[in-house]
Amino acid sequence: MILTQYYLSCLSHGSYLIADEGSRKAVVVDPRRDISDYLAEAREHDLDIVGVINTHVHADFVAGHLELAAATGARIGYGPTAAERGRVRGAAPRAGGPHRAG
Repeated sequence: MILTQYYLSCLSHGSYLIADEGSRKAVVVDPRRDISDYLAEAREHDLDIVGVINTHVHADFVAGHLELAAATGARIGYGPTAAERGRVRGAAPRAGGPHRAG
């Protein structure tokens, strides 16, 4: 498993890239607006970003889920608190998982 945490201290925003080393498939959890680090890591490790998960609603200037999905073709999923806030595209992950990326 590949697990990388990204932390943007000025916004107190944490995000994660999680990948399966066998399938080379990855998901990014709560991506920030500047997606260049995720794309660079995916290239470095020959990963295919197939999913983006927002665990909760983020401010427009923070969230990068739309940009990352547009750049990679990844599917967007939302956590239950994000789904409760209004219309969302994608599906809310089922509580308790499991959630497969590859």
